[in-house]
Amino acid sequence: MKLKTLNRVIKNILFITRIRNSMIILKLLLVMHTVYARLELCDIKAIGDSVVVQKGNLLIHPDGSLNPLRGYIMHKSGYMYNKRLYAPEINTEYSLKKINVAVDSANSYKYTRTPVYDKAYENICENKEKNEYLTQFHTQIIRMFPSADGALSIVAGRPDALTSFLIKDEVQPESMYILAAIFLLSEQVNVPIIVNLEEKGNERLVLKSKDGKTTYVDQSLVLHEDITKLKEGHKNHHRETIGVIDFLKGYIDTENMNTCALIGGHAEPTTYEQFMTGNFLNTPQFLAQSYIYEFIDTKDEYIEFVKAVYTLLNDQMNGEKSTEENKVRCNELLERLFIEKGKFSDLTDHTTIICDLKKTVDTYTSFPFNNSSQLPSYGRVKAYNRDTNTIIDDRYMMYSSCVETSILGIFCCLMYDPAKKKYATGNIPINEKTKQFKKFFKDYPKPIETTDYNMQQEWCKVVSDLKNNNIFYMKQGTNELDSSLLNILYVMSDITGNKKEVFEEIEKIESMCISKNLGKQLDIEKNLTNIFKELSNNKNLKVKSENFKVYKRENGKLDFFGAINLEYTFNGMKNGILIDISPDHAELKLMCGFDLNESDEAIEEKLNEIKDVYKSTDKYTGQIIRQYIDIEISMLYGVLGYLEDESEKKMHDSINKGGDDVLSLLLNGKIESISYKSHIVTCFLVLHVNRSLNKNCSLVRFTSNIIGSVPLNDFSTREKILISSVYNTHSKKYYSRIKKCWGDISKCDVGRVKIIITNLLGASLYPQKIILECFNNLMKAVGASEDAYNIITDQDSMISRMIRVSNYDKNPIEIFSRMLHNINESFARLGMQKMTNLYLIWFIDAGTSNIIQNNIFMKYIFEHIDKKYLDSSNEKPNSNRWTSEMIYEILRYLTNNMNLICEDTNTESIEKYIVIIDKIKKIYRHLVIINR
Repeated sequence: MKLKTLNRVIKNILFITRIRNSMIILKLLLVMHTVYARLELCDIKAIGDSVVVQKGNLLIHPDGSLNPLRGYIMHKSGYMYNKRLYAPEINTEYSLKKINVAVDSANSYKYTRTPVYDKAYENICENKEKNEYLTQFHTQIIRMFPSADGALSIVAGRPDALTSFLIKDEVQPESMYILAAIFLLSEQVNVPIIVNLEEKGNERLVLKSKDGKTTYVDQSLVLHEDITKLKEGHKNHHRETIGVIDFLKGYIDTENMNTCALIGGHAEPTTYEQFMTGNFLNTPQFLAQSYIYEFIDTKDEYIEFVKAVYTLLNDQMNGEKSTEENKVRCNELLERLFIEKGKFSDLTDHTTIICDLKKTVDTYTSFPFNNSSQLPSYGRVKAYNRDTNTIIDDRYMMYSSCVETSILGIFCCLMYDPAKKKYATGNIPINEKTKQFKKFFKDYPKPIETTDYNMQQEWCKVVSDLKNNNIFYMKQGTNELDSSLLNILYVMSDITGNKKEVFEEIEKIESMCISKNLGKQLDIEKNLTNIFKELSNNKNLKVKSENFKVYKRENGKLDFFGAINLEYTFNGMKNGILIDISPDHAELKLMCGFDLNESDEAIEEKLNEIKDVYKSTDKYTGQIIRQYIDIEISMLYGVLGYLEDESEKKMHDSINKGGDDVLSLLLNGKIESISYKSHIVTCFLVLHVNRSLNKNCSLVRFTSNIIGSVPLNDFSTREKILISSVYNTHSKKYYSRIKKCWGDISKCDVGRVKIIITNLLGASLYPQKIILECFNNLMKAVGASEDAYNIITDQDSMISRMIRVSNYDKNPIEIFSRMLHNINESFARLGMQKMTNLYLIWFIDAGTSNIIQNNIFMKYIFEHIDKKYLDSSNEKPNSNRWTSEMIYEILRYLTNNMNLICEDTNTESIEKYIVIIDKIKKIYRHLVIINR
């Protein structure tokens, strides 16, 4: 962790406030640096190449659990991140409450997420012993990874936390032996680390050699020397450190206890099928190894830790008091952990393979974001006071940073130098305004794989509380930027020194925001191009503006809303991002669908090459790498615009299985972006639409945790994560903690229903039976709404999507008829007059999409049109959805193919056909007139 982030960390450590000596604080600041950084890949390579034990010339075994590459890959894959924040065994604490403030007639909500109050469920499964183990295991995860800010972290605000104990000055010299003991206990080796609580006020943690002659650890467990500082009801010793040791000791295998058998898995799976169950995520080994990787951040310290493991293992093997069973276990583990240097070449060098991959990616990187997971993801951040240069540690002042994060994403593109593969701010003037901006990119000089909480918080210090009357903030006028184009542009101009060329273009755009332009689409592409090129390092930039229209923003001022495409080219390789700006939200998206370029081909080739190496591995480390490569390939395909990749199918299969085991869902990459979270929730609600699950079901708890992890007070985010709830009638029961917003979530309007229909009827991975059930529930919800008729008539692409879904079946007309039957039942209250008009609209829609292929469906719709109501209808179908060319083609086809639609021997059918053609002719004449 960089030193700039330490102030925030220290403020979260409650007991620091009691310390008065500045030298102690300085020491703690330096120590705290170690618990946020992690080993770099170059360090891991150096560790793997080092002789860690001179006797025997031993290296770390590449397949063993001491290989730090395991921690590196598992961290990149997000295993502990997913486990801590979303595991169904953990009851994550969050709430959503309606507040008495309405914005544009919409309800406002206060969202809180307090990880400090997370708890392990006590009713995880029916097996009593397994339930007890899983409850204790997840309690340890919560304590060891407090993650107070929503990012995975081992730093806690409690003085008795494990990390708080290990970073104490007096504990530091022996901390590697304590971690070595924790590691070995997790590996089922009963090292004699003793917690002595007999003497009150002198509680101690002691680890000696088997013969008692050597003391490795002898530390006081007393929390406060001054007893008056102890909170009432609290014990004056490091309770959580003791808890970790007691837990690991309690689950060392004996004749009567086998942890792996208890959880139904393998500590180290040897097949890919075993690995993909995810059962290893519930093992003590996974817990200990994940913590140690987060704690140790230097090569020398890690080697010291490895040597401590070797020393304790040897002591156990050679100690007279050690049991034969323990000696055998230690010897087997020793062979798995270490290998003679001369034999290393016979094994797969995993670290070299991953280093080669990184080299390939680095060589061909021409853009700061290789895949969507690398885009800055917004979350809830703390407010900032520029006058005092302090982060305000008040959770009620926290806000959703969607606009701030979008600006960060823009500047990552603008400041990126593809030739040097790092950020450069030389084109930005040096003055007081740009000081924090330049400092930020000095602290973060290169693109990183994920934008963590600390980076988000530091960026908010750049863009928050700017003293500029052109910039509008939502909270106290100093934090949470309003989402609008001009607001974003003025922020960009301010933090880069208000360059004349930029400022003048912004003023030109603002001059167009006048009353007569309200609701109009205007061309500002040239202005935006001038602004972004002026600020960009790479001038080979193409800027496109999409549908920018003038509307009112939050404070009533006129502004632009729409989308911007930034498309960069470097050495023939194209990359780009899209910034979508709406009145209540701003969002970054990676532009997809570019042709496969040299960069993509090289990276894809390297990934597939590595995948071939591990396709039949029987080693745990190999399985971790194989799955990581699958994740990376999936990310790459996502950028190229490929659909229905292997990871997507894996996720669907896992959710579709149901049951109480969702561990495999934690293995498909870090669950971080709002889109991914929304997709998981949607998959669950859709695939289980026909089942009423218990609220204690793992899938319900899992998706509830995912929902609670996003800033639900943000309207756009709330919509995205909960939009699929309309498919499943049990949603409200499953997610009772957000019941206050259910009235808003269940409302139907034209735009919302259009999105829902597109998502449902465009999802070919869902079984057709499931799609029909969801469609039925959606139609019931729309049919029950006050504006049902306008909503359903404005779904201009619905009939073509219904036809597409029907064509997946061998009997398409049967599927289509069932969908139409559902609509008839749901909208019966509208009456035959409106239903007839609706059918006429759909008859025309079916003809405009593909008249020849859709003939059979047009015939079916035609048969449902009631001539009586067609004759008496004074209501004209909305002709805005069609062009005169489209209507002309329909008329030409209908005129020449009457026998394909109606029965030429049925007088009534012919008369109806003639009336329909007449009505379509009126629409055509109307379109011709208005387009003159």
